[in-house]
Formats: sequence, structure tokens, C-alpha cells
Amino acid sequence: MKITPIGGYSKYGYNDVQKGPKFRSCVRVYDVENKKKFARPYILTATCFFRDCLDWKNLPEFFIKNFKDKSKVNMFCFGVSDGSEAYSYAMMIFDRFPEVLQSKFLPIWASDIDSKVINAAKTLKINITDDDIMQKISRNIHKLSINDCFSYNSETMEIENDQLLNNNDLAFSTYDIKKPLSESVQFECSDMTEKLSTIDDDGNTIISCRNALFYMNSDYISNFIQKLSDTLKSNSVFIIGANDRIVNIDKMLKDSGFTEVMENVFRRN
Repeated sequence: MKITPIGGYSKYGYNDVQKGPKFRSCVRVYDVENKKKFARPYILTATCFFRDCLDWKNLPEFFIKNFKDKSKVNMFCFGVSDGSEAYSYAMMIFDRFPEVLQSKFLPIWASDIDSKVINAAKTLKINITDDDIMQKISRNIHKLSINDCFSYNSETMEIENDQLLNNNDLAFSTYDIKKPLSESVQFECSDMTEKLSTIDDDGNTIISCRNALFYMNSDYISNFIQKLSDTLKSNSVFIIGANDRIVNIDKMLKDSGFTEVMENVFRRN
């Protein structure tokens, strides 16, 4: 199975995989279609399961307590790439939440501007590195097992220009995503500011947007934060990544009425 290429790594000099993050299920470089939105004309993105700089151990308790008075919680993942981050949240919910509360937080609505990688995610197949399984997934799920969530597929899914395909040091396999995990995430292609405009919040929303705003230019970021502040009501939650702090997203959130309640987790005042 081959997914249409997005861009070329060699064109931008990113052939040295040692410069990239150690764990990932999808790494790619692509030209952006609307360059006015972005701080650079191309983007090197990397993702993996249970990415660092988020307290996966204590996050379930916070979610349960914070939304205890809400009958339904709507959760969104922006810049979701191959889906591994959205599936990380879903696995966390299945693993750590009481069964009676799981449907309250599911499904997770996952979006990305890259139609090619969203089409790959919609196949319900995913490439997972051995390191992801040993160091990330297994460390963060307890009641579940890898076999509860994924089944090995002998047909490799080739996302062209994915560095996994050309790196002998990062062994990976293609897996089918099993039910109910496969039904817990809904994918769509959309711009995150445009998607934000469709959210009708009642203090019952979680938005995860980790290491995505970091790629945008200052005008886009300012517009997004303003729309975010206007959209989310008191008690709703916005989650960022470590790289987003480089462009002061954390400070902008605090100035816009958010309080950091856990590492990289902000709640609307």
C-alpha cells in the first residue's frame, strides 16, 4: 500500500535521521499550500505515541474531576498527523477511565491540514516502531495490551518520504487498528482555525494542539489564540506541546484568560 508523496526530504537536507526525534511513527517534510499562514515555506513534522512533555499518568484524574459535572465532553486533536497522538488519548481513556465514563469522552475528533496523511489515517492502518511499542505504548497502558489495540498486518503501508522507510535503525511494522480503538477517533482534513470556528462549547471541550502552532507565523498564531479565547468557555481545556513555548504560546494563553493547571495543560478561567 502506497500513500501519495507529500514532499522530498533530500530537497531540504533532512536525510540525517539522527537530527530528528528518536521515537516516531511518522516523519515527513512537505511544502505548505498557503505560505501566508506559516513561519517557513516547508515543515518537518514528527509524531509518535504518548509524546513527552505531558503527564499521561495524572491526566486521566484531571479530566475526570474537571468535567465531573458535564454529561458529555468533546475532545479535538489538531495537527493530528498519522493519528498516533489521538490514539494515545483514546488508549489512555480505555485503559485508565472507568468504563461508565469512557463514552463521555469519545469519540475524539482528529484533524490535520495534510489530506495525504489523513487519507492514510482513514485506512485504519498505522506504522509503529519497535521503540514506540517498547518505550512509549507499553509504558503508558496497563490494563490494555498491544494486542488489545493493534493486530500485525503483513502488508507494509508506505507513506512516501517517511524516513521510517529508509532507516534501518528504526524497525517498524504496519498494524491494523482494532475495535473499539478504531471507532474511537474520527478523522478529517481541515485547517485548525477554521475547525475552531465550528466548535460550540459549553465548558465541556478539550482541544489538544501540540507542537502545531509552533510552525505558524505570528499573525496566524494571534488570530488563533483570539478565536480560541472567544470560543472556549470557563472550564474547557487547551493542551500545547513543548515546542509551542518557544514562540510564547504559553504566555499568550495566560494573557488571554487561561491558567496552566498541569504541564502544558491550560484551563479557561
